[in-house]
Amino acid sequence: MGTDIHAFIENRSSFDSGWRTQSEVFLERDYRVFSALAGVRAAEDDATVFDPRGFPEDASGLTQLAYYVHIVSDQEFVANGLSRFVRASEVAAIIANGGHYRHKSKKLVSHPEARRPSWLTISEIQNALSTIGIRNETLGVNWQLTLRSMQAIETEFQSKVRLVFWFEN
Repeated sequence: MGTDIHAFIENRSSFDSGWRTQSEVFLERDYRVFSALAGVRAAEDDATVFDPRGFPEDASGLTQLAYYVHIVSDQEFVANGLSRFVRASEVAAIIANGGHYRHKSKKLVSHPEARRPSWLTISEIQNALSTIGIRNETLGVNWQLTLRSMQAIETEFQSKVRLVFWFEN
């Protein structure tokens, strides 16, 4: 079974009070990149440039919606719907396995399969790629488009931009 990355481009201009989701991006598996960005699937000779920072407390609403699940009591009936959930009896195992509650909330917990959440700016991602000797043009097309989009948001719109991500097996 492979490891996948879940990622969202977020931006914030100087007059915005919070981060906004620009887009969810579907990035190719590239274990060299995963290793450099967060130490995920690192082989013995792979470099980890950035250790995971954790899920940002100020993440945009859409990013939080994708990352967190609702906690419901073990007895509560839940009809099929759009909301993802876990039973209260499952929360201790999620926490023991590296999960966490949402900032200032005991009603939401990180998705049971989410691992090593983090975020990086475009310059940090470029630094990580340069450190491990990867040029942008050698990346998969989705990685290239994501990096170009982040660069354009930062340069053309003079906004702060970051990639919020986590991994699932």
